[in-house]
Amino acid sequence: CYYFKDENGKIVLDENSEHPDIHYLGYFDEDKKSVSGTWEMTIYSEPYYDGINEGFLDEILNGTFEIRRES
Repeated sequence: CYYFKDENGKIVLDENSEHPDIHYLGYFDEDKKSVSGTWEMTIYSEPYYDGINEGFLDEILNGTFEIRRES
């Protein structure tokens, strides 16, 4: 399901909506024994047509991540 943090920092579940797909691109660092990279997800997409051009207007969130083993 879709979830988000509200203005008070509390996690809210919306069980009537699907969570958007999250796409990850990362690389393994042999020295640090970690994976780091970027993530991206489209949270809203709307078709448009302006009389000449057509396509989609997307609202996209993205960021970075790092995963490493502690033990």
